[in-house]
Amino acid sequence: MSLSRLRILLAGDIFAFPHGTGSTARVLAIARGLQAAGADVLVLHTGYSGDTADATLNSRSSGLFEGVPFLYAAGTSRRPDTFLQRRLARVKGLTGVAMPFAPWAGKPPDAVLLFTGHTFVLPVLARLASGARRAVMLFDGCEQPFVYEQDSSARRLEERLYTPVAYRLYDGIFVISEHLERYFASRVRRGARTLLVPILVDVERFAVGVPRSPDRPRYIAYTGELSASKGVHDLVSAFAALATDFPDVTLRLSGSPNPTSYRDRLLALIRQLGIGPRVEFLGTVPYQDFPRLLREAAALVVPHPRGTFSEAAFPTKLGEYLASGTPAVATRVGEIERYVHDRRDIYLTPPDDPDALAASLSHVLRHPEEAAQVGLRGRETARACFDYRVHGARLLDFIGDLRRHHDTWPRHVGDAP
Repeated sequence: MSLSRLRILLAGDIFAFPHGTGSTARVLAIARGLQAAGADVLVLHTGYSGDTADATLNSRSSGLFEGVPFLYAAGTSRRPDTFLQRRLARVKGLTGVAMPFAPWAGKPPDAVLLFTGHTFVLPVLARLASGARRAVMLFDGCEQPFVYEQDSSARRLEERLYTPVAYRLYDGIFVISEHLERYFASRVRRGARTLLVPILVDVERFAVGVPRSPDRPRYIAYTGELSASKGVHDLVSAFAALATDFPDVTLRLSGSPNPTSYRDRLLALIRQLGIGPRVEFLGTVPYQDFPRLLREAAALVVPHPRGTFSEAAFPTKLGEYLASGTPAVATRVGEIERYVHDRRDIYLTPPDDPDALAASLSHVLRHPEEAAQVGLRGRETARACFDYRVHGARLLDFIGDLRRHHDTWPRHVGDAP
């Protein structure tokens, strides 16, 4: 089969679709990159959107979004009402990876790319289905597994049981950082390969629009998961430190709390700091409104703290921030400095230091002309390094090469890495 007509199924349960945050953006960007390179794609959700704000926006169980076909294999994108209905929906959704798909005239996929957490069920079902059809199976490794759970003997046991088996099910793994490239390379089976795929973004989507008017209300924006592991507490504290000097500036937080109880902790901190009227919770911003939120901000923030999760991951929001042309402030964690440089195309600040973060944000607010130039250079960095059009052919070539050299499952499952 010609590489240009490969059928690639993007399946998983850790993203909402088509509306969501970082994981949703990555699924969509990879799908569009593969399409741009000439592949046929289908996004298959094996669960449902759940109880989050995403569920309200994701009301369709199938359709076309930004040219990408998608399907909820359970037949619904909404969380069923009863326990039994939810279990049946999960089973139906999981078995969807083994079914032929109407968009391809009932033909099976040539490759399956999974977006999932540390569960055995979906990878095993996908591996069995892929092996029967000689399809290659891939995993998107954009975060280091197990680092978000609280350390415990149960978590360590789960990791010891999971990692020696699960990652040997895959023929290839996309990784988002060199840290993860090393992590997965030591855990995959012999013959499996990894490909470094950084954050991906549709630069043109965020670059469209008129420059921000000086007369518009000024605000600092954060988008993504609201959690302590993302540094949102530090951002709120930093905003409180600069709030008196900039009485016209507000803080807008877009995203859902994780866990849901984190919202109460965050509200308690906001009340304690006396900045309640100047902090806005936006929830999940609809896809069509999201670029405007970024473009019209005075500054955008990635406040990630130190930690394995920060060293391993690479925030999707950073690519979106840069693409918008709005000046971005980020903490020096992970591999951010591999792509951007302080005061050239971004403002960088030490992690876990709200005062330093406040100082960087104050500088941006006090020097709008300089900051605007930094923002414009950030857009060019995003265009050169992160646009999905730049990486689509690399993704497709990698998958095509795996398919050409693919050995039938399950002969290599027990091989040492």
